[in-house]
Amino acid sequence: MSNFLIAYNRTAVFEGGYSNDPDDNGNWTGGIKGKGILVGTNYGITAPELFRYMGHIPSVLDMKNLSKDVVEKIYKSRYWDMVRGDEINNQEAANDIYDMAINAGVGTAIILAHRAENLPDSTIMTDDLINKINNATGVSTVAPAPVQPHTLERDFVLTKNGKTVNVKIILSSNDHPSINITPAADNVSVLVL
Repeated sequence: MSNFLIAYNRTAVFEGGYSNDPDDNGNWTGGIKGKGILVGTNYGITAPELFRYMGHIPSVLDMKNLSKDVVEKIYKSRYWDMVRGDEINNQEAANDIYDMAINAGVGTAIILAHRAENLPDSTIMTDDLINKINNATGVSTVAPAPVQPHTLERDFVLTKNGKTVNVKIILSSNDHPSINITPAADNVSVLVL
């Protein structure tokens, strides 16, 4: 069973403090530049996320005074719980799926995890996916099992809100299985399992 706070602390170091850039969609309560109220972001929490959490339109003061406790609650309920992180035995796999959910959206992270495990696309973290991740060769909370080395690469093109991203998924039995996202070139991400 993976630990949310480990995943949260790993990702939180990349989330900044308060920002209210009017050209950033995430700073507007409507999620689109000029739609709703410009309240900014804080600790990576966007205005629409805080709106959903609070149940009413947040103010600039609400965003600026966002407590670390509330930030953790939002990340846990909106990302970690959605990818069922507590049910993933491999901490690194859980960390990486959670991080992808924050950066690309929960649905995209789950679709990519399904594809990496050769399962049909779904935006729901299915029992089949959890079982495949937990039973993957070499995944163990104690030590990886020895396997014959092999690598499988798959390229995908994802389109969301009119933006297209090329994604490469690399599965390698040489490595401890995990999902890592690193920019490979302009508009390309690499997913390593």
